[in-house]
Amino acid sequence: MNRNCVVYPTSRAIRNALDGCSEGFLPTFMGMSDFLDRVIFTENVIIPDNDLRLLGLYEASDFSSFISLHIERNFFTFIQNSQYIFRFFEELSGEIVDISALENADIYGEYEEHITILKYLLHRYKEVCVANHWSDPIFSKSTVQINEGYVKEFDHITVHVEGYLSRYELKVLEACAALVTLECVYHATAYNDKMSQRLRELSLDIVQGHRVEFSLSTLEISESIAIDKLRHVQCEVFSNRLLQVGFVKAKIAQMVNQGIDPRAVVVVVPDEQFANYLRLFDDVSNLNFAMGTSMGDEPIIKTIEAIELFLDENSVENKARVSKISSDLIEWVKAHYYSPFEYADLEQLCTILSEGISNEDVKAIVFEELNHFKPLSQALGGVDFKAAMRIFFNRVKSRSIDDVGGGKITVMGLLETRGMSFEGVIVVDFNEGYVPHRSQKDLFLNTQTRKIADLPTTSDRESLQKHYYWMLFNRARQVSISCVNNAESVPSRFLLQLGIGMSESQLDYTNAILPQSVFNERKKRHIESRYDFTAYPLSASGLKSFLTCKRQFYYKYIEKIKEHEKAQDLSKEREIGNRLHGALEKVYAIADYYESALKIKEALGSALREYEVQDVMQRYVQDLWLEKLTLFYDYENTRFTQGSRVAYREKEGDALVCGIRLVGRIDRIDQTLEGLEVLDYKTGKYASTSHDVREEDVDYQLSIYALLAAPLGNVVRCGVYDLNTGKIEFEQFLESKTQKLKTILEEIASQKQWVWEMCEDLSRCRYCTYATLCEREL
Repeated sequence: MNRNCVVYPTSRAIRNALDGCSEGFLPTFMGMSDFLDRVIFTENVIIPDNDLRLLGLYEASDFSSFISLHIERNFFTFIQNSQYIFRFFEELSGEIVDISALENADIYGEYEEHITILKYLLHRYKEVCVANHWSDPIFSKSTVQINEGYVKEFDHITVHVEGYLSRYELKVLEACAALVTLECVYHATAYNDKMSQRLRELSLDIVQGHRVEFSLSTLEISESIAIDKLRHVQCEVFSNRLLQVGFVKAKIAQMVNQGIDPRAVVVVVPDEQFANYLRLFDDVSNLNFAMGTSMGDEPIIKTIEAIELFLDENSVENKARVSKISSDLIEWVKAHYYSPFEYADLEQLCTILSEGISNEDVKAIVFEELNHFKPLSQALGGVDFKAAMRIFFNRVKSRSIDDVGGGKITVMGLLETRGMSFEGVIVVDFNEGYVPHRSQKDLFLNTQTRKIADLPTTSDRESLQKHYYWMLFNRARQVSISCVNNAESVPSRFLLQLGIGMSESQLDYTNAILPQSVFNERKKRHIESRYDFTAYPLSASGLKSFLTCKRQFYYKYIEKIKEHEKAQDLSKEREIGNRLHGALEKVYAIADYYESALKIKEALGSALREYEVQDVMQRYVQDLWLEKLTLFYDYENTRFTQGSRVAYREKEGDALVCGIRLVGRIDRIDQTLEGLEVLDYKTGKYASTSHDVREEDVDYQLSIYALLAAPLGNVVRCGVYDLNTGKIEFEQFLESKTQKLKTILEEIASQKQWVWEMCEDLSRCRYCTYATLCEREL
């Protein structure tokens, strides 16, 4: 029987080691945290779980000066911030530094108040632990009581030290080394020198750049071998983050084609949110995700978040969010939303929600969190159900579902790679903000205070991350790195410090994300049908659609496919435009002219108020326009003074031209001393009125309106009434454009069979409703 024990930094490193083991009696494999838990004597003590610790700290924080830490004591906020306090206390405990020592280390007194408060908080928390008979590990690390019986079950212990051991961890290993033979395997690089120095203090001659095997029992080095220098590694630079997905897929294919086993390839994501992009485009399930799938993406969370938004603000957009959610569920939550919190109500809500959950793993997580939440209920006295529900589902949202059906290639964060070796390594997002990842432990103290107190500094933590990357790259046969360089992102300084060069990506990885056919515009389906323009009325917008893109016209006017509009609260330009059109029609229905600019404004304000606008934002935009139209009021007054009168409003018209029936509704026709002026209100962009006919012209609205108004009298001018500037832009080439219009109408009237081609100008597809149908949405 093998009585040896091998300790690795992570459970994944153990699995990695087991893959390389031959058949026979194997040693006992353990992760470092599991090993420490087992070798420390903890008989007849209650070790509080995270929820009990949270409650204890919350109770301990009930003193007046706690507010100076700028952490609110309402339970919801406290939950979010308590992790920073615990991590700080755990760091002090792990480095066996008494919090009182920080007062001497803070030589400038910058953190004097914070240290005093944290010291008192720790004291009060210890009193809570004593009162509840808890043994929180943060109070027991100054002395080490080894479970000798367990340690002596092994003849030999080997510990793979990857990067850094806290003083407490080293102290535990030294205590074990006094009982059995304990050896360590350690890689000394330029980036973990703090740990190397700590080992040198034990009289071990650690040489930088060497893989060292030494005995903590005899303090002798049995082997010291130089580590190969990091091979040439390049980082490909992209301007778009999403293109890195194509980079990953291409590099995986390249590595596998070169004979690397897919199980020996890893994709490292410094920002684990990037895994969502990889998951989205992993259409053949090549990847498995070490971080699992976030519960935040599950329908149960989306449902609760939608209901919360709706109950907090009954807006158009939020109504759309809950449109497909059971009205019974919404009413149940609404009835309890502002009531005092009762655990039984939360239990009932979870039961109701679980009826719609088909995934048993999701259901198990919800009820597991519900059981954990019960002890916390005592701290929620006085809060409403809304707050408690938000706290609970935030906890559920933070969980993840194990990825059990993935492929052979693993996607993981950097820390998961410790102690592991891969033949192929791919790293994305090698950018500032992600590399290095900033620790939350540095919240309460600056670097100088940490250095004096012999606590790890920000620089130490960053160096340790460099060590992890360096080891990962050094152990690999092939390494591929990418980063983003644009207005929002810059490459990480680690690239320079690790000696990694950068080059702009010369390859197009787009095809690795999406099939090439998506971009082959000329291989789209052929659409041909009979259509007789003389048999149907044609509007200015219909003609514009036809001239812009025949395929667009086909979808809109023949197939009659309507645009899908997302419900939203911010008024669209055309919605405001329609409201102004309607209000102006009412204004000039009352009188065909006004005696002053002020009276026009008053009349328009009165007409706008007739619209029942519930939304605050829409009312604001409407009021904004009322003030914005000052130049319009003045110009109107000038025109009326010169004798112009509003003769027609929203005038429907039709005219048979070249065999085609033109139709339209003219916003306004004024009677002037010279004749009729046809006007079209505009609040947005419009076609130029100052150039002659061009081949690319598609907008003939004013020419069509001139033809529609002709039976009413002598049309002398047609123009766009720009409500933004308060000026009329009259068409300068009305005659030539009208002649061009007639030529177009003659051509389309004579043709009955059409091939509904897509336009050549791809810029027209950018805002087209039907771009997706044409596979041109990219």
